[in-house]
Amino acid sequence: MDKLILLDNNLKMNARLLFVVLMIAGGFKSMDVHAVESAPNCSRAENRGISSTSNDGSHIRCEVDLKLTPEERQRYEVLVNIIREMNKTSPIQWKSIFLRQRGVELSRAKFILTELFLENSPLNLEIARKQREILQVNLWNIYLHLYDSFLMFSDGYREIFALAHNVLPKRGVIGVLGYGSGNDAASLAALAPGRQIVGVDSAKDAYPIAEEKMHLLSERLKVPPAQLIISDLADYEPDQLLDGAIMNNVLYSIGAKEPDLAKRRALRLELLKKIYKYMKPGSTFALNDPNLMGREKLHDFLERSAESGVKNRMVITEEGFALNCYVNIQFLASGNLMMEKSERESLVKEAGFIIEQQIETYYGTSTMMVLKKPASHS
Repeated sequence: MDKLILLDNNLKMNARLLFVVLMIAGGFKSMDVHAVESAPNCSRAENRGISSTSNDGSHIRCEVDLKLTPEERQRYEVLVNIIREMNKTSPIQWKSIFLRQRGVELSRAKFILTELFLENSPLNLEIARKQREILQVNLWNIYLHLYDSFLMFSDGYREIFALAHNVLPKRGVIGVLGYGSGNDAASLAALAPGRQIVGVDSAKDAYPIAEEKMHLLSERLKVPPAQLIISDLADYEPDQLLDGAIMNNVLYSIGAKEPDLAKRRALRLELLKKIYKYMKPGSTFALNDPNLMGREKLHDFLERSAESGVKNRMVITEEGFALNCYVNIQFLASGNLMMEKSERESLVKEAGFIIEQQIETYYGTSTMMVLKKPASHS
C-alpha cells in the first residue's frame, strides 16, 4: 500500500469519518438488475438461472435478473426527482485551479479519478489543503449532499434497492436499520406502498433530510408516512415485531472506535442478536455490507459509478465528486473496518439467522446477505 504523505493525523481522521458516514446512509431510466457472482460455489455460469448448493447447510442460492416492473420504475422516478429537487445547490465550493463549479461530464470524471489515484498529483495536493476547512463547516450536510447527489445515481447502488425490494415482503412492517438520509426507506416505500416503514438512526442531523424526503414521497405517491426514530440501534426497542428489515452499510461501522478486535466483534454480534429477537419468525433480513477491497477494485467502483451517474443525470458538481472520491481513496489507503466474508457469515449464523442468498452488489464492493429467521423460533 502506498505510504500516505499528504494527510496529517487530523486530516486522516476527517477523511475516515466522512468515509464512514458516506457508506452509512442511507434519476434512473432503467431499474433492471443482474446479480453477479455471489455465494461460495456460485459461479457466473450458474448465475444464468437459479441454483442451489448445500454449503454447510445454509442453502445458499444464486439469483439473477431481479427486475422492476414498468409501474415500479415509474414510481421510483418520482423519488429520483425528489432527490434532484433537494440537491439543487451544492454546499461544497472553493476556488479551484483544476475543478469547475458545474456538473460532471464523463471525460472530466475520468480525468479527476486519474489525478486522485496519483498520490502527488496537483489535484490531490489541492484537495488535501482544502479538506480540513471543508469538512469542518458541516460534516453531515456535506455527507448527505455527496451521498444523494452522486451515489444515489449509480446503477450499482440502485441494484441494492432492487434486490432488497425483491426479497423483502411487499406488505407489513419493514425496519430500516440505519436510515441515514432516507434513501433505503424511501426506495422500499416507493416500490411497494403496502409497506409500513419504521426507520432507526442515531444521526440527528440526518433526520430532517430523511423526514422531508419521506414527506414529499408520501404526498406524491400516497404511501403511508414513515416512522423515523432517532435512536442508537443498540438502544432501540420496537413497538411490534418486524415483518422484514434491511441494514445497508452499517454493520461494519459498529464498534468503529473500539481498537480491540474481539470487543468490536462482540458489539456486532450483540446487535445482530438483538435484531434477531425483534423480527417475526420466518421473516427476512437483507444485510448489505462492504467487502475488503484494494485500490484497483476501488478505482473500478468509482469509475463505473461515475459512468452510470453521468448517464442517469447525477446532480453533483466537480468539487463534490472530487471530494467524495478523494475521501474514499484516502480511507482505503489508511486502513478500514470492513470484514472478511467468512467473518460476516460467522456472525449472522451465531446470531441465529439462516443464510439464504449472498449476492455481490455495488460492482463487487459489497455483498447482500439474504437472511431468514427460522419459522419455528421466537
